[in-house]
Amino acid sequence: MRAKAVTTEIMCNLASSGNISTSLKQFGLDNETKQLLVVFINTTNQDIETVLNILNGKRSENIDISSFTNIEKIKQVYRIQDEELKSSGIVNAISTRISTFDCQ
Repeated sequence: MRAKAVTTEIMCNLASSGNISTSLKQFGLDNETKQLLVVFINTTNQDIETVLNILNGKRSENIDISSFTNIEKIKQVYRIQDEELKSSGIVNAISTRISTFDCQ
C-alpha cells in the first residue's frame, strides 16, 4: 500500500500514475464538482446515512456510469489511442493500465 488510508489507495490505483497528489487532483473533489460516485466499502447503514446527509444531491442505487462519463478525458488521462480501441474496449484498456502499473 502506498497511501495511508484505503480510500486514498483506491484513488491512487485508479490514477494513471502512482503519485498520490496527482491521483487526488484527477479524482478528488472541489467546489465545482457536480457529479460524484461514492463507493461504500465495509460500512454500516449509519455511516452511509451520515455521508448522504453531508452530500447535497440524490442517491441512485443502480446507475449507468456511461451516462456521465467523459470518454475523451478518460482517453487523455490514461493515454489511450483510438487505434487501441479498435481491438479492445475502453474498460479493457483502463483495466490493463491499472493492473500493469506496478510492472512498469
